[in-house]
Amino acid sequence: MTSGHCHQTSGRQYRPFEGRAPLESTHDNTKRLAALRVSGVRVMSCTPRGFTLIEIMVTVAVSVILLAVAVPNYINFMRSNKLSTNVNTFVQALQFARLEARGRGATLCASTGKVGATSGHEECDSADWGKGWIVFSDYDTSGTLNGNDEILRVGEAFSADLTIMAAATLAADTAKVTFGRQGFHVPAGAEHSFEFCIGRGGKGAGRKVTVNLAGTPLVESLDTCSAT
Repeated sequence: MTSGHCHQTSGRQYRPFEGRAPLESTHDNTKRLAALRVSGVRVMSCTPRGFTLIEIMVTVAVSVILLAVAVPNYINFMRSNKLSTNVNTFVQALQFARLEARGRGATLCASTGKVGATSGHEECDSADWGKGWIVFSDYDTSGTLNGNDEILRVGEAFSADLTIMAAATLAADTAKVTFGRQGFHVPAGAEHSFEFCIGRGGKGAGRKVTVNLAGTPLVESLDTCSAT
């Protein structure tokens, strides 16, 4: 805030309007200040100074540069966190199915979560892991929910911007993973691998989850992702 028009004199502050009648015009005031300068009185204006156009332009340019660097890094950071969260959820589902398989067998399969009109429960009705999944006891290890089998867990759909591609080794079904009563992967001699990608490139662009012959899920980072 300004404190009024003030002028600094040597040794004291001089206010041209203090204790005097108002000057008739700005022109008169200017003449009076000019007379003071001629008489040797040092006059200093107290009018505040704002930002120059160059200063504003430099500030804007620096802000744009910072945003250009920070925004992509922030987006990649958020995508990386989302990718890790979804992969961890999938691995936990595999570990849960393997644990429940001891003594009775269990299957993890892709599912939309819809209740079948005939069965009255959720079914393995999808080949898209991104829509959701279920874990059920699988006494005959057929990979099909039947007989005395029961649903043990229902998983929600993964993030909409996440791409999951299942690749099978040998004759394994890409839409389900079955564990035998000993916790081993069924059928014997088969592995499953799944690629998770979330629309970013470079180091750590995706994750690969492999269920090995023993039924153990292993996770590795991918720099290039074929699921995009």
